[in-house]
Parts: sequence; C-alpha cells; structure tokens
Amino acid sequence: MQKLILNQKKFEEVLSKHKRLLASLKSWDVTTKKGQEANSGKFRMLEKTGKELTLAYSRFKCERRSCGSTEKLQFHHMIMRPIKEFTDFYRYETQRKYWANILVLCDKCHYEIHTSINQFPKQKAETSLFIQKELINHVKKKYFEEEK
Repeated sequence: MQKLILNQKKFEEVLSKHKRLLASLKSWDVTTKKGQEANSGKFRMLEKTGKELTLAYSRFKCERRSCGSTEKLQFHHMIMRPIKEFTDFYRYETQRKYWANILVLCDKCHYEIHTSINQFPKQKAETSLFIQKELINHVKKKYFEEEK
C-alpha cells in the first residue's frame, strides 16, 4: 500500500473557502425568512468543508494523543450542544461547524470524553454515527496524493 501525502495547496484552498463562508455568514439577517433561506446552503457547505478539513488534518486517525485508532471514527464537537441556550443562533452554528472545533475520535475515546464531563450518552454510539467509508474515500481523493 502506498503512502498518502496531503496536498497542502488543495487543503489551503478549501480552508480559505471555508473561512470565506464563515465571514459571509456574519452579515446574515436572521430576522427574515428570505435571509434564512439564502444562507441555509452556506451553513451546509460550512459543515461539509469543516468535516472534510478535519478528516484530512487527522489523516483518518483518532486524534486523542494516546490512541491513533483508525476504526469506528466519529466527529466530536468541542463546542457542544448544551452551550446553544447561552448564545445566539449564528454564533452557535458557525462556531460548531468551524473546522478547528471538530475532532476525529474513535468511538471509545469519544465515549470517554463525554462520560468524563458528565455528559453521559444513553448508550455507546450506534454505527450510524461513524464516519462513513464514502466520506473517507472522498477526502482521500480530494486532499491526498499517492507518494511516487
């Protein structure tokens, strides 16, 4: 199996696009339905590029220092849902979807983090929460090159 090398130019290009999306949402008018509809696609794109960048940056491994597993990976948001009630919609959504707020963790490390902060999930993660192979393959094709 050949080693994959991150295409730094592609990574920085998508990161720049991700940051521009974030900046464009700052002027979003949440008071009108038209304003909400106009930016819903931007929020989806912000989330998509955020997850792609995070996955590429992690190189498809659990980011917990002592782990490094490549199995049963999940996305973990450092700004978690309970904070939603303390801030406005824009701030919550953009900060949660920003790529530097997302970690790639294996299911065991993800569960340990949530239990250590007394945010107990009802059960260990279901397979539907695992990062799908299709997304991993998409990120490999988009952001990596095979070593020659």
